[in-house]
Amino acid sequence: MLNFIPPRLKSLVPGYRRRHYRRHAALIAAIATAMPRLKLGSDGNTLWLAAPDENLKLYGFATEPRNADLYDLLRPALPSALPRTHFRLVKDYATRWLYPHMRPDLRPEGYGLDRLHGFHRQHKDNLAQVPDAAQRERLMRAFRPGRGDVVIDCG
Repeated sequence: MLNFIPPRLKSLVPGYRRRHYRRHAALIAAIATAMPRLKLGSDGNTLWLAAPDENLKLYGFATEPRNADLYDLLRPALPSALPRTHFRLVKDYATRWLYPHMRPDLRPEGYGLDRLHGFHRQHKDNLAQVPDAAQRERLMRAFRPGRGDVVIDCG
């Protein structure tokens, strides 16, 4: 209903920014934890993120308008070393590399569903949410790669 109001204007409403901090608590924490060990840069127009302790270098796209709006809202809660240009790439690192989609057993611990905004549906609807222990274990076995399984890293 209020999508036509620019996010920068909405952020002036008391409590609006705080609500986003609460909703994105897990994302903010994941980024804050990761940033000290990340190096950010670019090769021409191509942005990259390096995690030397993981022997990892990921290339990605610049932050598009929708994520730029989110960055602007969360900026005071984000690490000061994170530039707007790399927000999308660092967010993808947290929501795709640290918490891969194909791991139905993995999600940020200690956060209710209302604090997982910015994460993907797979992180919110994971095996930890299955109340029946026997059913949860059966599903864990089904998703655990076996000796003869072929796993292809498409990331």
